[in-house]
Amino acid sequence: MSYRLFAALPIPEPICDMLKGMQKGLDGANWRHKENLHLTLRFYGNVSENTAHDLDAALAEIDLPPITLRLSGVDQFGGFEPHTLWAGVKHNETLLRLAEKCARPMRELGIKKDKHTYIPHVTLAYLNHMPPQSAPELVAGYLQRHAMFETPEFTVNRFALYSSTPGKHQSHYHEEASYPLLKCN
Repeated sequence: MSYRLFAALPIPEPICDMLKGMQKGLDGANWRHKENLHLTLRFYGNVSENTAHDLDAALAEIDLPPITLRLSGVDQFGGFEPHTLWAGVKHNETLLRLAEKCARPMRELGIKKDKHTYIPHVTLAYLNHMPPQSAPELVAGYLQRHAMFETPEFTVNRFALYSSTPGKHQSHYHEEASYPLLKCN
């Protein structure tokens, strides 16, 4: 048996509500369900059951304090062919250290590393149902309307290992394990 896994920070409900309030005004966008909003730390892809157990053990060893974050701004991936709409995260060194620590087990367990540069973000929508010829202009308008988006600061005191199962319109995520972010001495 194999699992499609990723490590992520859960987003507090009040922040999810703010994000959900922005999920309109872009025809053809496949908006993420509230329960699917998260901040990915590392995507592991399909791994065997044994590798999943080893990954769980490695993630449980991570020792960092809680992280205070602020989401700020919106952007897209795909350049002139936008495919993903996302909310950004204000620069945070502890978040970047956590993402790097979540990547370390990949090397040790032989998990293929994602070729993309890590950009902390919360995916708002996939744009695969938009007409390609009008997508850049429509997305640019959306980004302009939400350019000043910013949340209050919020603190996250845990991260989790999630499995992903494809669904008809969206993947379904299941929290497999949770890891506390504790005050370090």
